[in-house]
Amino acid sequence: MIDFKRFHPVIQHVAKARRGITRAQLVKLTGLPRSTIYDAMRPFLIAGYIFRIPIHTGKRGRPRILFMMKDHLSVDFVDYATIMGRYL
Repeated sequence: MIDFKRFHPVIQHVAKARRGITRAQLVKLTGLPRSTIYDAMRPFLIAGYIFRIPIHTGKRGRPRILFMMKDHLSVDFVDYATIMGRYL
């Protein structure tokens, strides 16, 4: 059984972050492990509700990734059961 209540704060923070939010910021805000945060966002990424924006800093290594919610999607009306069931 999927615990949607556990995922809701992650999706809420992504929706509220108009300029994007990193996974590290989500860890600080929610207290959840990085892997759990990615698990919460994965179905929304696959469905196209959340998208990734790589931020290249000019330094070596992987770019920082910002996560953003599509503008038209309101977190209050997200049908978690449908999204999670379809993309897990």
